[in-house]
Amino acid sequence: MMTETEPQVADTGRYPVGRAAELLGVSRSTIKRWVTSGRINCGWSKVNCRKFITGAEIKRVWREYY
Repeated sequence: MMTETEPQVADTGRYPVGRAAELLGVSRSTIKRWVTSGRINCGWSKVNCRKFITGAEIKRVWREYY
């Protein structure tokens, strides 16, 4: 179940999938499913080729739920 309090993140911050899942109170696999289905947008880090989710996107998804 998603966390009841709005995540305190910087809008321009970049959060790895695991941290985004922690902040929203869901599992990593849930975040991955949401990315695949288009419910949440992610970016790719050019440095380490890993997905990240911006703070603004984390807040948007949380607000959609509540």
